[in-house]
Amino acid sequence: MILTLNTWLLLCEKQAQFDRHVLDQYKLTGVPIWERTTAYRVEAAECINELKGAWKWWTVKEPQRKQFVEELADALKFIAGIASIDLVSGGPIGYHAMIHRAYTHHSRKNDEMKRLCHAAVDASTIRRSFGALLMIAEHLNVSELEIVEAFDAKTETNLERILTNY
Repeated sequence: MILTLNTWLLLCEKQAQFDRHVLDQYKLTGVPIWERTTAYRVEAAECINELKGAWKWWTVKEPQRKQFVEELADALKFIAGIASIDLVSGGPIGYHAMIHRAYTHHSRKNDEMKRLCHAAVDASTIRRSFGALLMIAEHLNVSELEIVEAFDAKTETNLERILTNY
């Protein structure tokens, strides 16, 4: 799978630090998992929107790889934040295992891009959805380093937004 456990744990910790900063900045005690899940699902749909030619039967548009990676980073930030607080599901390690299982499921079925796009937006859990997104990323030859760099860039952008009351 494109995201190793060590990288996943590092990103979860970075996101947990960012989330604590946001909570402190806005004097919040927490954000419910269901709100974070909604945000994740919106970002997953935005990822798929960058792959119009893969799921729209009426277009021949090429995948927008760079934009897909940027949207993937957004989705990753939300699922990493959820994994960091959802201890009932095993926290970051439990989430990585469940994402890996979903990824393996898609890999064994040798799912084509169209089916992966559907799975990313229609999966019953966000872990299954993210497993499909990671499989799509591999189909697009996205590297783990690219994902980490996009994640870090998005964190910087979000910090700037906080400072300017975006």
